[in-house]
Amino acid sequence: MASELIFNIIDKDNSNSIDFEEFKKFFVNQGIQFDLKELHTMFEDMDEDKSGTIDMEEFNKKFK
Repeated sequence: MASELIFNIIDKDNSNSIDFEEFKKFFVNQGIQFDLKELHTMFEDMDEDKSGTIDMEEFNKKFK
């Protein structure tokens, strides 16, 4: 599944979750510019359980 591949690219430390720094670095490395507030809003929207990380299940929900 394409979303799993993208998840694994973003999850640089292979922790099976994406923290905000990994999330931010992904967009910076892709040359996609968001201001920090927009990135935080997107991250918080994806982090449904408010754990401070995005797991595969949360990530996949946004790609369906």
